[in-house]
Formats: sequence, structure tokens, C-alpha cells
Amino acid sequence: MPHKNKSVTLLELLIVIVIFGLIIVGITSINVFSRHNVVSSDRRTRLQNEVSLCFEHITKQGLRTIGNETIYGANSAVSIVANTSLSFLVDSNPNGRKDSSDTWVSYTFSRPNLVYCANCGSNPTCVCSAANREVLSEKIVTFNPTKVAGFTQGNHIELLIAARWDPSSSATISPQNPEINMQATIDLLQYLRANK
Repeated sequence: MPHKNKSVTLLELLIVIVIFGLIIVGITSINVFSRHNVVSSDRRTRLQNEVSLCFEHITKQGLRTIGNETIYGANSAVSIVANTSLSFLVDSNPNGRKDSSDTWVSYTFSRPNLVYCANCGSNPTCVCSAANREVLSEKIVTFNPTKVAGFTQGNHIELLIAARWDPSSSATISPQNPEINMQATIDLLQYLRANK
């Protein structure tokens, strides 16, 4: 009885290697694609959190604002230098009255830093000392506060903040360097008191 020799031919071996190679390339490309998307999504989420914290900080200080610009005049409670700074006159001794103990707090933008100054004294455009200085973010590319026109009472501020993962990069926005833009209107009316 003849013995049948079982062996793998060269053609069969090449087919198995090609199929195995295609499977490895497919798995690798799925892995690279998913990692790329996870990194991009994670960066956008971190930027959104950072800008949200900036908005929250600004709103908290804005709600401590004392005075009403329709009564006391322009820049008596809120001072804005276009694309550079936003300052609030805050009720320092929370007595609900505008008096000499009230101080200015300031948010200053110098790309890419957004800096909070806790005590500017009586000067809305202060130069902040190191003791009163807090850097809120180092990823800001746009800081644009504006007073909202058309309201008959109170102070209303529209604020636009844009942040980029690598703000120093002159490269275009990409999944590796995402940019987010957030805008809000801060209504200070219900927290303002007028001295009568």
C-alpha cells in the first residue's frame, strides 16, 4: 500500500502568510484609528472643562458685582478693555451697598494665559502682584468680553472664550490640536443693588 505524503506546498504557505498579514494590518489600523479618536476626544473634553471652569470663576465673581451702570454710569461696576481684560467692582464686605470697602477684581488675557487678580483695590485696570495672581488657564487663544447693549437696567456681559490644545502652535486646527469656542451671557441684574 503506497504511503501518501502529507505536506504543505509553497503556494499554501504563501496564501496563509498573506491572509495572516491582512488580519494584522486590519487590527493595527483599527487600533491606530481608535487611539487617534480617543486622544482627540480626550483633548476636546479637557479644553471644554478648562474653559467651563473659567466661565464659572468669572460668573461667580461677576455675581458679587455691586452697582448698576444705568444708575452710576459707564465703567462704574464693570470695566472692559477689548480683548484684554474684564474687571468687576465686587462687594468686599457683603453689606449689599456700594461703599469705599468695595474692590475691583480683574481677569486679564495675555495669550495664552487667562489670569485672575483677586484684589485690584480701587483701580479696575490694575497690574496684579504675584500674591494676588492666579492663572486660570494656559490654553486660551481668544478672550472677548463685551457689554450687551439694549438692556434698560443692570449689567449684562457677553463673553467668548476660545481655547486650543497647543495655543503656541501656528498650525491649523486639527484632531491633534483641537480648538473649542464657548460663549455665554452673564446677567448681573438680579444681584445688583442701587443705593437710594
